[in-house]
Amino acid sequence: MARHWCSRSGSGRLFRLWVTPDETDPFFATVADSVQLRLQPEGDLGVRLDRIARCGLAEAGAVLLLGGDAVSLDSSALDRAAEALLRHPAVLIPAADGGYVLLGLTRHAPQLFAAIPWGSGQVAEATRRVFQELGWSWEEIPGHWDVDRLEDWERFRGIDKNLVQ
Repeated sequence: MARHWCSRSGSGRLFRLWVTPDETDPFFATVADSVQLRLQPEGDLGVRLDRIARCGLAEAGAVLLLGGDAVSLDSSALDRAAEALLRHPAVLIPAADGGYVLLGLTRHAPQLFAAIPWGSGQVAEATRRVFQELGWSWEEIPGHWDVDRLEDWERFRGIDKNLVQ
């Protein structure tokens, strides 16, 4: 979905898929072109997101970071997030479980990825606190969830059984 959103005619958007353990896994060829693949940096989630955000902002004026488990996002949510970045340095799409499914930025700040309680229900709140400490305005787009537990997977399967094989 994100690749399709980026490839819309005239959008000028760049799609990057940060992968692990390496870019040569045949699965990744089914999801992205080889020029779109990037090897995930080593380290915890905060270290990886920090590096990916910096690289994205070096290539473009804004970056939308989302995980492969952000299955509730659709093109309208991505449109809203991109539009929010025209007005604010950040956009957050919190997940129902207290994390987030998307973080959009027009500026880099390493504090956004340090000392965050990754994997907990406090990730979105900790991110909001960092926004406040930085003095940044941001927009939030509610109503999304990701796949972290079996119940989430079953919910996802219920959306469209043709998506899961």
